[in-house]
Amino acid sequence: MNSDLDMDAPSWPGFTKSLKDRFGAIGDDPMVALMCLRQKTSVDAYHEEFDSIISRLKLANDHILSCFLGGLKQDIQMMVRMFQPTSLQHAFTLAITYEEANSSKSTAKFHKGVLGPAPVPLSSSAPINAVPKPKPTRHLTPEFIIERRAQGLCYFCDKPYSMEHNRAHKKL
Repeated sequence: MNSDLDMDAPSWPGFTKSLKDRFGAIGDDPMVALMCLRQKTSVDAYHEEFDSIISRLKLANDHILSCFLGGLKQDIQMMVRMFQPTSLQHAFTLAITYEEANSSKSTAKFHKGVLGPAPVPLSSSAPINAVPKPKPTRHLTPEFIIERRAQGLCYFCDKPYSMEHNRAHKKL
């Protein structure tokens, strides 16, 4: 026997422990484990656990995909289903992308300026998204109208009223 090979080979108890860790204990039912599996932490951790269980089963790809989606957290599941993935890899990629985009770490990085400096407003007096204030409207009282008519003046300026002058004050 070659002594180099013996040094790399695990002991029998170590080998059986590795097998049990990967494929489960003797007598357990991987289908029950799969049906009970739910995402509790990250998508990556869920995928690792899912992969270790699914490798012990012989299921069609569409069933594997359905089981994977069914175990995801509700918000992630709904987003991934929206894109109608056709493979487990595509669903996993979508789930990871959504999780990274919505993690508190990514928003913390943005607020800390990791993604670049914060935008500077054009004028410090008004916010960028400020809605312009409407112009004050003038409420004409009946007394004011009677007085202006008697003087022959426009309601809106001090010039004499005429049909041509009326067009200058026409409201849209």
